[in-house]
Amino acid sequence: MKLRTTLALLVASSLTPWVAHAADPQRPQASQDNQSHDVSGIVITAQRREEQLTQVPIAITAKTGQQLIDAGINSTMDLGLVTPGLYYAQQGNSAQPTIRGIGTAITTPGADANVSLYIDDVYQSNQSANNFQFNDIQDVAVFKGPQGTLFGRNSTGGTIAIKTRDPSWTPFGDLYLSYGSFNDLRASFYGTAPITDTLAANISFYADHDNGFMNNLYTNTRIAQSNVYAIRGKLLWKPTDHISFTLGLNYGDAMNSAPFSNRVKDGDTSRAFAVAQAGQHFPTGLYEASYPINPVIDTKIIGGNLHANFETGLGTFKSITAYQYDRVFIQVDGGVAPIPTTAIYIWDAEKTISQEVNFASRQIGPISFIAGIYYYYDWYRLNLNVTTATTPLHVVVDQQSVVTTDAVSGFLEVNWDITDRLRLIAGGRYGTEAKTQSGCNAFPAFPTNSVSPCGTPPYGPHTDRWNTFDPRVVLQYRPDDFSQIYFSYSVGDKSGNYNVGVTTPVRPEKNTAFELGYKRSQGWLTFDVSGYYYNYKDLQVQTLTGGTNGSPVLTSLTNAEGAKIYGIDGDFTARINEYWRVNVGAAWLHGTYSKFPGATLTTPIFACAIGGVLDTVHGACTGGVGTTFSNGNSQLPIDASGKNLIRAPQWMADATVMFNHPLPVGAFQGSVTVAYNGGLYWDPYNEFKEPAYTIVNTKLTWILPNEKVRISFWGTNLTGARYSVWVAPAAAATSQVPGRPRSMGVSIDVKI
Repeated sequence: MKLRTTLALLVASSLTPWVAHAADPQRPQASQDNQSHDVSGIVITAQRREEQLTQVPIAITAKTGQQLIDAGINSTMDLGLVTPGLYYAQQGNSAQPTIRGIGTAITTPGADANVSLYIDDVYQSNQSANNFQFNDIQDVAVFKGPQGTLFGRNSTGGTIAIKTRDPSWTPFGDLYLSYGSFNDLRASFYGTAPITDTLAANISFYADHDNGFMNNLYTNTRIAQSNVYAIRGKLLWKPTDHISFTLGLNYGDAMNSAPFSNRVKDGDTSRAFAVAQAGQHFPTGLYEASYPINPVIDTKIIGGNLHANFETGLGTFKSITAYQYDRVFIQVDGGVAPIPTTAIYIWDAEKTISQEVNFASRQIGPISFIAGIYYYYDWYRLNLNVTTATTPLHVVVDQQSVVTTDAVSGFLEVNWDITDRLRLIAGGRYGTEAKTQSGCNAFPAFPTNSVSPCGTPPYGPHTDRWNTFDPRVVLQYRPDDFSQIYFSYSVGDKSGNYNVGVTTPVRPEKNTAFELGYKRSQGWLTFDVSGYYYNYKDLQVQTLTGGTNGSPVLTSLTNAEGAKIYGIDGDFTARINEYWRVNVGAAWLHGTYSKFPGATLTTPIFACAIGGVLDTVHGACTGGVGTTFSNGNSQLPIDASGKNLIRAPQWMADATVMFNHPLPVGAFQGSVTVAYNGGLYWDPYNEFKEPAYTIVNTKLTWILPNEKVRISFWGTNLTGARYSVWVAPAAAATSQVPGRPRSMGVSIDVKI
């Protein structure tokens, strides 16, 4: 009977988002009340072993799950609001975090981000799956700077590590309901309980429906909508105190059109004259678009992983086995204009298998070490069709590409305690990786029949192999029991990749970093500051070309030969008294292309229409005769050396103030988070700039006397900041996706 009751609780207890969208309202994840509010108490695995956050010689911003709840941080994209130096960018449906100026804008098959993301120590390769809502979170840590030695490939700029809660032998449940702006309705439920004395489980379920915050005037419908369902569960078996196995399973289905709810920015499109001739116009409101085909993004994810831990007298063996399958369907209007032009259909599928085995030794005299091997296999298929938007359909573009990645690496890092206060850390990772591309690439004469012409002749398969060695050396000194000073040298790399249909790859990236840092944690104050210098070579850059006169929009990859980046960032947390807590962070960055002669200059151009005829040769109208229309953008090769890196704000700052106070009935808890972004550039030649903006979020909570029920009012972007999530300059047009406007709502959280 006890077992039956326990299983019933687990089935009824469901909560968690795995797949979700960015910038969502305040929704706490399930979390036990005893989660620590003390930053210095966070235990992380930045060096692949459990250590106190303040003892690790790496620049890290880390938050417990409860701290994320209190600050109103709900998704991966929200992390930039409380992490100095992190700008969580997005390109279409691809999540592309940038740390200290290092990130990617590449979306082609097999192109991983160069800031790696891990969930429960499992690498997440698919950019489309890495924009998700937080839930059942134990803690989140952002490691700044290259982490190639211990985290491996594609950690050029840093690593984001997310740890979800493991099952507990103490029964616990959490029900959450929220309703907010744009008819945003969310429900989640989490439960954990023992099954036997050695077996425990948890399960979580999440559902979200949002009507969308943008209007498509052409179809008279809302866009930027979402319908998300996700479930995650873990089974923990601990037959002895020294052996444990954790099986994790997850499934998610997200229909979310917000990342591709784009609009023409500032009327910059080659279709401006045709739109006027058709008696139409481009909407001027930031949250308005006009085109015949509503965007659709359907993402499905299924995955599983098995963690095995074996503790011995010499140290701990760990095995991490993981599998994940992602499938994405995208439908986008190719013209983003209030006239029928083209329709874009994309089918992506990705399968990933990984296996890691590592051993972390105990202290052996003055020495401890960690060593391991890692295997990674990835298969990625892209099907891209562009058709006319009129009936009958005519194929304009048919691309098919398959990219496989086969990588293996080994790593070793040794800690040597020279004295009680002085430690030397040295290690490295050697890896070899092969990528293979095959497919076909057809651009039939416009128009053709509706039968797909792709497949004759195919290209590939073509294989390239890259070998890498990523060393790390750190000198760490502890002047007292509360502080440390460290100086580090480290290297990270990102693998090469292909343009779709082109078998000559772009070169791998490599970042060589030097960092000097200071940390102190004592009593009411935790302080962390670091300065860094990066020598960044062969960074990969993507340019959008084509799209005019019915031609397809294509991605073109190239290497910038080098960039220099240096800066300083830091944050501190102060518990002023039992009622007030303050966290403040700031970052200053200088990042420029030191050598980039092969950049693309994208510049708006104009044409004059007289008597119903568009003159595309002589530019804008003069002498007061005719009407000037945008005619898209010119694209010319240019030297961008000395220009600022894309998506690299020079200034970022954030502050979160939390207040807790008892009431005659229950207690009050409030928080305000203010995040400033000093502006950034969207293109290498710095023609398209995002102005500075400030986001303000708040959450006000009434905690009932038994602390089992919390009723909250929340608000995001309260000042109504108008900013872009991404801007894509191309020859045909400049597209823009706006960030979510002001949103407010109420929620109730019931702990069981």
